Amino acid sequence: MPPADVAGWVLVGLGAASFAAAVVTGAWALNLMGTLDQQCPERQCPPPWHSAVDQFDALRTASTVTLAASGALLLSGVAIVLLAPDEPDPRAASAPLHLGAAAVLRLGRRGAERAPGRAAGAWAAIRVGADGLQVGGAF
Repeated sequence: MPPADVAGWVLVGLGAASFAAAVVTGAWALNLMGTLDQQCPERQCPPPWHSAVDQFDALRTASTVTLAASGALLLSGVAIVLLAPDEPDPRAASAPLHLGAAAVLRLGRRGAERAPGRAAGAWAAIRVGADGLQVGGAF
């Protein structure tokens, strides 16, 4: 199996795992939201429930980030598996393979504090190519 196919299938597996994590954290967030709706009339929670609100916000963000990452990983993996050549061209051994996909997700919170020159929120970037997988981000 060519190395590009191996990389593609690894990305598909990572995307599937990320999708499972998104489903679990999303379900957990929805369950917590139902509890908060009961305990916090008119969206005004008493102090004992403030930590549950923070947990809900964290789960909601985690679910969104992992869902976006799963889509990027799955699409990148499938693209590599379908588009990578079966055998490398010996004439192009030193040329980079221009296969890959990139996804950038930017999340922000309304009213979030930010340092001068920095955008509010979190971001993640994934790039897949012949030179490997590059992942970066900030939270």
